[in-house]
Amino acid sequence: MKKQTILLSTIILVALVSLGFQNCGGMRSLSLSNLTSAQAVADDWMHLPIANNYLKKTFDFSSDPHWVESRNRPIAGEAKSVTQKYGYTSSNNVGLGGGEIGGLFSRSLTKSYYADNIGQLTLNDRLRASGTFVIKDGSDGGAFIGWFNSREQGWRPPNFLGLHTQADHGTGYALGAFTSATWNAAATGYTEFPALDFHNRHTFSIDYNPDANSGLGSATITLDGNTSKIDFTKNYRDDGALFDRFGIFHLGKSAGASIEIYFDDIEYESSTGTKKLKFSSDPNWEGVGNNVTFNDLETYGNFDFGYDAENKRIGGLIWRMDNSTDSYIYATSVGPLNQNDYLEASGTVTFPLGQSDSGAIIGWFNNTWGDEDTYGNLGSPGIVGIEIEGPSAVGFYFRPIVKAGKERGDPNEGPVILPDGSTLNWRIIYDPNANFKSGAIKVYLGDQTYVYDLPPVLKQNGFTLDHFGIFPVRPSGSGVKIYFDDLTFVSGKK
Repeated sequence: MKKQTILLSTIILVALVSLGFQNCGGMRSLSLSNLTSAQAVADDWMHLPIANNYLKKTFDFSSDPHWVESRNRPIAGEAKSVTQKYGYTSSNNVGLGGGEIGGLFSRSLTKSYYADNIGQLTLNDRLRASGTFVIKDGSDGGAFIGWFNSREQGWRPPNFLGLHTQADHGTGYALGAFTSATWNAAATGYTEFPALDFHNRHTFSIDYNPDANSGLGSATITLDGNTSKIDFTKNYRDDGALFDRFGIFHLGKSAGASIEIYFDDIEYESSTGTKKLKFSSDPNWEGVGNNVTFNDLETYGNFDFGYDAENKRIGGLIWRMDNSTDSYIYATSVGPLNQNDYLEASGTVTFPLGQSDSGAIIGWFNNTWGDEDTYGNLGSPGIVGIEIEGPSAVGFYFRPIVKAGKERGDPNEGPVILPDGSTLNWRIIYDPNANFKSGAIKVYLGDQTYVYDLPPVLKQNGFTLDHFGIFPVRPSGSGVKIYFDDLTFVSGKK
């Protein structure tokens, strides 16, 4: 009787595991951290006899591997002159008396700010600020004022709470914005406040109460008497934020546009209490890159990725690209391989810069470009790899992507990678025989694990892969800086 009970339990367990891996709707994902039996099944992939039938290439990038390059390096003629000229000035643009802060802020990926060192504040502190500002001029440029962290700024800067201002051809906009330490973002939205006329004075206030909203915290943003709120979630509070500066900085996007804006009569919280400044004299705040002019090659679409000779790795600046039949790649030839072949790759990844609406792909692909997928995007007709991309509320997924003709599979979840500059180990395995022979992919990133069952249509359509490397996500957007090292990947059949 005891043996029969054990046998029955084993049968039930195996059935449950099989059902867990079955694809019922075309997309199924599973974190294996809490499913020991499923973990064991997936780990068996690394020991599949089929893997022994394939050749592998290994690169430590101690020297230039001389991979295939196409449109992956910057064009000098695409450089734009960038001027940051902001800080303290004795002028009176705001109209409240001599002395104010601000000036010309230009879009760029190069760091700059002008700010007060406030010690350290967190989301456990009551944070209040107010002031007056005037937008003088601008065309698609932006500037921020608020609490932030001196380590990194950007488009949606991590560790930020404050006001995001924008100017576009005679009209200004502003919104309250928050981004956690792990890039979880929230904002009031441009439409929640009226448009701002140039040359007119505008007032703002920010009041963050950590005890509001049932203890999760809430920020009330007021602009010219109009009020909106950002109610914080448990995820935001768990992520936290560390602020060590209060001040102003530029919008961190591709070079080109600018805004001229000035602030006066500022009141804000620091770790030593409330500060009130009318800027009748120089406050001697810290300035970093806020008074420079230079030619900036980091303009939209001006890629700069490939072999990094200085750091002995591959990668660089990769923009999301407009639909095009042109190739933008750094890769080496493989195969040919197809949907029936076992694929495996591993290495390290370092991700120092990630803007919203940006991404990149590493993996196997067909170096023929222009095939439109079910989303209406042009690209390669065959892809198996890792897509670094995701919604603003998450940051970036390190998730599998498969493309077979016009059909594409890329789940809206997966391991999360933060653009914080840390280096992580990663691995991808494609088993064509898993998921009832529809194929499945397992992705490892650090201590995160993820399995994706391919929709049957992908393998039915089929794909041919003739290169392995890095290339942009489509369609257009912003840029990432990402680097890979110590790569090993399946390159062909024995």
